[in-house]
Amino acid sequence: MYTRKLHPGSEFPAIQVKRSDGEALTLGKPQGEHDWQLVVVYRGKHCPICTKFLNKLESYRERFSAQGVDLVAVSADDEQQLTQHRESLEVNFPLAYGLTLEQMQSLGLFISTPRSEKETDHDFPEPAFFIVNGEGKIQIQEIANAPFVRPDLDTLVGGIEFNGILGVWFHLLLQSCGNCLYASSWVLFCSFGSAFHQLDVPLATSITLPI
Repeated sequence: MYTRKLHPGSEFPAIQVKRSDGEALTLGKPQGEHDWQLVVVYRGKHCPICTKFLNKLESYRERFSAQGVDLVAVSADDEQQLTQHRESLEVNFPLAYGLTLEQMQSLGLFISTPRSEKETDHDFPEPAFFIVNGEGKIQIQEIANAPFVRPDLDTLVGGIEFNGILGVWFHLLLQSCGNCLYASSWVLFCSFGSAFHQLDVPLATSITLPI
């Protein structure tokens, strides 16, 4: 199903869902001392790739948290489906359920219809990822139309770590060039950030940028 896509720099929609413990949760609103939030939309319990990805995401949770980024994952499953899914998940970040068709459309997600009742009993979103900044705007996003299209987590968190060093430069870049550079600039940050993280290079002393 086609929906109109969101754009980096735009306001993240106000969407309220329920966590697995029954508490209400507003997507894009960081919890605790975090300033940003990574919202992960996954297909649901029926998707083994989603299960594997969510468990892998847990291993990056502390690195995201160290950069002030909160994690939350949400699907269109119902409460019972999420409860059953948790038996296959080993995660410590919030899991939410009950995305409605209207909410999926407001996020600009690709929406799929189950091939049979054995798959699931409702329309469901294809994977999507939104990093929402402290102003409630989309800093970076990826909206996929297939279950196997997902960002490399090491590259993603590496870019956020790199941005911690170059935040002032990035802010000035946006002021000069506009919101259209949100996505392309973050791709650059992610690529360099991942490489420097693996090499353990002291960024602050090894890079000089003309501002």
